[in-house]
Amino acid sequence: MQYIIHSPQSPIECYMSLDIVTDPNSLLVRHTGNGMFYGEVTKERFSVRPHSTIIKGMPPPLINGQFKPTDNGTDIIIDIEGITGSPMPLILAGGFLLLGGGINSVHALINEGWESALMKMLTAAAVGALCLVFLYFGHVRPQRKAMRVFNEIFE
Repeated sequence: MQYIIHSPQSPIECYMSLDIVTDPNSLLVRHTGNGMFYGEVTKERFSVRPHSTIIKGMPPPLINGQFKPTDNGTDIIIDIEGITGSPMPLILAGGFLLLGGGINSVHALINEGWESALMKMLTAAAVGALCLVFLYFGHVRPQRKAMRVFNEIFE
């Protein structure tokens, strides 16, 4: 997802502000760094990841961007790739699980009674809810957190 932040700072000041809080990219720094991010920052563009992960075992989101000078400061164009990449496969999987659970529940209601149908529907709803929770923590929340940090850096 792409965002644009306007900063009153010059492009070189924006570069220095981000470079100060970014550790160089190395395997050791990824786990022990002191900065907010690790990655590469140049005077024109950057490619960084936050040190913290939202879901254990999943890499933090990749944040690519560039500094574009304007008449009254700098536009920072930011492209954030969520942990799950595109959320569409997860949304489709959750939808198919809910649809399958609904069909299975109707079949159970007809053949086995309402108690069995209710249990199958609750199971399908729980799996669908887990898909939505993973979508939020894997895609939406890291983007919001990264945007808050970038707004603080480039104020």
